[in-house]
Amino acid sequence: MTGCRTDTGRHADTGGWSPLRTWTQLLAIVRANRRRALGDWRLVFVGAVLPVVIVLVVGLAFGGDQRTVVGVVDGDGSSAAHRMLAVLGKSPTVEVRRYASVQEVRDDVLRGHLGAGVVIEAGFGADMAGGRGTHGTSAVVLVGQPGQLGTIQVAAAVAAAETIVAGETSAARAAMAGGNSVAVALARARRLTDALLRQAGHDGSHPSPYTYTATANVVLFVFLSLLVTSAGFVEARRSRMLARMLAAPASPATVVAGHLVSSAILGVGQGIGLLLVAWVVFGVRWHSMAGVGLLVVAVSMAATGASLLVGTLARSPDQAVAAGTVLALAGGMLGGCMWPLDEVPSAMRSAGHLTPQAWAMDAFGRLVTDHGSVFQVLPQLGVLAGFAVGLVALAAWRVRVAVVGAGA
Repeated sequence: MTGCRTDTGRHADTGGWSPLRTWTQLLAIVRANRRRALGDWRLVFVGAVLPVVIVLVVGLAFGGDQRTVVGVVDGDGSSAAHRMLAVLGKSPTVEVRRYASVQEVRDDVLRGHLGAGVVIEAGFGADMAGGRGTHGTSAVVLVGQPGQLGTIQVAAAVAAAETIVAGETSAARAAMAGGNSVAVALARARRLTDALLRQAGHDGSHPSPYTYTATANVVLFVFLSLLVTSAGFVEARRSRMLARMLAAPASPATVVAGHLVSSAILGVGQGIGLLLVAWVVFGVRWHSMAGVGLLVVAVSMAATGASLLVGTLARSPDQAVAAGTVLALAGGMLGGCMWPLDEVPSAMRSAGHLTPQAWAMDAFGRLVTDHGSVFQVLPQLGVLAGFAVGLVALAAWRVRVAVVGAGA
């Protein structure tokens, strides 16, 4: 084996570096790793089947819609009444359902089909226009069962919506003193309200109940799948495949690059596939596709570096699978893939941010629940890139030690 390395060095020195030869060797490593990965039923199950099943089960069990259904009857038909219902529909605590008659609302409340009902009686628009729109004096009737949680939720949402509409009307009357028409002043007030509601996350676009589990499983299973594939690198070491690559000759840098590229392609493909399933099947939505794409790449690169490092340290494929599984699950628990880090003590939250998974979950949270843009997740992307660079550098050093220095 030592002679092979000596001959390889002399050949490389005399033949010089060839971009075409390096590219050919790189593609050969990528193809070999791809065939090995696709032929491993464990990887297919962990990477594709298991995460979808977990998202479905957890979403059905714990992710149900917690909003109270409220039946509404518009007996006024004014612009103020339409605005009242529009604002109520943006509330994150209630779901508005239109009814034609008050009796139907009362019947469905008694049957338990509705948490409560709201009737906007004739004269609501006139009350608002005349400045009599403060809560308790306008023509809004609540239909519900006293003491019930649904009725309390609806009463709070109705009071907030009514106050907002009354405030918009008052602002419009004040603007009229400055020479503006009531229609222009009211439109401006409503645009300002809508902007504030969007900023607070009350824009009527309620997240899918699968949002958290879908995004958490992307992070968890990209790490788990790629760490499990470290067994392939161990097998390549034990079967002397790496030694034959170096005798080709292929430099240690080419060997490392080949395994990095193949693992990164696998991770990105898996991440995109799981996100597509979350979007098409489970209705999960993101507010920055560029941010999501960069995040998947950053997560895959960090997981790739960890996978290659485990592959240089493990002594057998079974040991690599066991170690990779433990590391992925431990990192997932610490990093918030099992439960939100907002719900754990600050010390555990700080410890969790020693893992790349925590930074990835922070970024997904901003993109999904906070309607963030790619610029708002740049700090998290930078930290993930730092993890990737550090792990890849350490793994490359270990490849040189384990393969070149120790004879594979």
